[in-house]
Amino acid sequence: MIQTPYGIKSELTYRPGKPLRDAEYLRFVRSFPCSVCSRSWGGIEAHHFGPRGLAQKTSDLNAIPLCRNHHREVHKLGPIKFQEQHKLDIPFLIVQLNELYQEKTRRKSA
Repeated sequence: MIQTPYGIKSELTYRPGKPLRDAEYLRFVRSFPCSVCSRSWGGIEAHHFGPRGLAQKTSDLNAIPLCRNHHREVHKLGPIKFQEQHKLDIPFLIVQLNELYQEKTRRKSA
């Protein structure tokens, strides 16, 4: 049992696991055109969305493809404003990319 300053006793504490790192998945994400402008030339980058900061990183599975210009823009505006400005459903894009990757790896192993 742990005694907290608030008098709460608990054996459970939240300890986030290490974020997943997958270079192959990031290559897969970069194989798509930019999620905003559909540009597929000039260097597509995988931008990670999700919680981060203060030694907290997000999983590689939370990445979407962006061209260099839009990658810089998301850092300038922040993820919420960027998503609103470009009318993107980023969680939906992430789920779609994950499903496509799983399908690709299933076909590869079969």
